[in-house]
Amino acid sequence: MTDPIVDIGRAAGAPPLVAALTDYGAGPYRALLEASARYPQAPHLQWLDLDHSIPLGDVRAGALTLRRTVPHLPPCVCVAVVDPGVGTERRAIAVATPTGHRLVGPDNGLLEPTVRRLGGAVALVDLRATTFRPHRDARTFDGRDLFGPVAGALAAGATLHDVGEEAAPGSLVALALPAPRETSEGLVAVVLEIDAFGTVVLALDDQLAHLPHLMRLGESGTVRADGGERRGLRVGQTFADVPWGELVLYLDSDGALALARREGSAAKLLGVRAGDSLVIALDGDPTTNEPQVA
Repeated sequence: MTDPIVDIGRAAGAPPLVAALTDYGAGPYRALLEASARYPQAPHLQWLDLDHSIPLGDVRAGALTLRRTVPHLPPCVCVAVVDPGVGTERRAIAVATPTGHRLVGPDNGLLEPTVRRLGGAVALVDLRATTFRPHRDARTFDGRDLFGPVAGALAAGATLHDVGEEAAPGSLVALALPAPRETSEGLVAVVLEIDAFGTVVLALDDQLAHLPHLMRLGESGTVRADGGERRGLRVGQTFADVPWGELVLYLDSDGALALARREGSAAKLLGVRAGDSLVIALDGDPTTNEPQVA
């Protein structure tokens, strides 16, 4: 097997880029991941730390952060490690996308949303028998001992075929994400993530296609969490579409359905965290008939 995509869009002579996301924090584990990618195979690579503050073992949080960041990078190698199943039979993989991005990490759902957003997997390899594993007896630190070295090898010019055994691209493990559903009370949505500003993400762009024209700009409504009081909201395009302190339901910069509070935290106001459910009821009164979500 040969890589269908290698270094698309990389400037001639530019050092390869490796981007990293983990739940390691800022301590030595992150540094060892970078060192294992650089040495000895790619000492001159560019290293980009995407995020190492993912909550420990939170695959969903890692996957959503990866999905939100990697598509905005040039074609590169991305190594991602949020791996509560390290040492088990879960696969270690490398996968290529049509955009030229190659992702390395555990096959536990962490990589799949990003791969899907980049157009799907065009090639996938199992790293179980890779020769790019300097400490073959170590089984509890795959970031340093497997994923880092493989990412470095790919950055140095190795193909997927060089680092692993071919597997079906469609075998990539999917991340289970609850989609919004319509009920007699309104739209029920699970909080997928909450960003640093307290914005509540309720659905990804590719989860909205099954919904009818449910929102119009300027339309008012209410939202409540389980056991919470109803709060008013308005459908908008940006935070300034509502008065200070009010809630706006909108599509964020990545096309996800989100709920924000102007100059405040929607999550704190509603008392919710990731995994909680919200019920949104829209009652009409649009100031314009322009549709917001199809």
